[in-house]
Amino acid sequence: MKKLLLITFILLISACSQTPINNRYINANWQAIAIAPIEGKQADAVEMELDRVFAISDKVIVYTPDHIRLELDKRNLIKEYNEFPQKVMFELAKELKVDGVLFGQIKTSKTKNQFTGFPTTSLYSKLIALENKSVITATHHETSGFMASDNSNISELVELTVNDLNEVLDQINPSTKKSWFEQVFN
Repeated sequence: MKKLLLITFILLISACSQTPINNRYINANWQAIAIAPIEGKQADAVEMELDRVFAISDKVIVYTPDHIRLELDKRNLIKEYNEFPQKVMFELAKELKVDGVLFGQIKTSKTKNQFTGFPTTSLYSKLIALENKSVITATHHETSGFMASDNSNISELVELTVNDLNEVLDQINPSTKKSWFEQVFN
């Protein structure tokens, strides 16, 4: 009976995903994604955090926003990218042979949140499949505090977003998913 309960518990934990995913992409086995330059006033801080925690992913090859900017510059596409970011990003992603593109936007509100009375910072991201431009997943996280735009809040938002995206990548590439034992003891 104890074994049955343990197995049920493990299956329940592994089956629970809080991040919604387009079910057509479960087991899609992606090889690479590109992160488009982030939009917003605090974009530099977000990109540094993405580099720190997501770019070393063991799930897929990740082309960081800095790398994307270099590729855009190399192809003289900066001006065109500024006018038509998604169109140019998809064309570049095709050349880089990635499976998906992550777009993101950081917003800091100077108006006070009605519940906390403090300004808010929010981070929105969406992962799009290159093959047909379907949205695989979208995340939105928000934090509120006295210093809503400081780097610790941005780190928190990026960490939450990366955790969501790693959950999704575990479903896209199940062979890279760590066992519950590895998650607990690593």
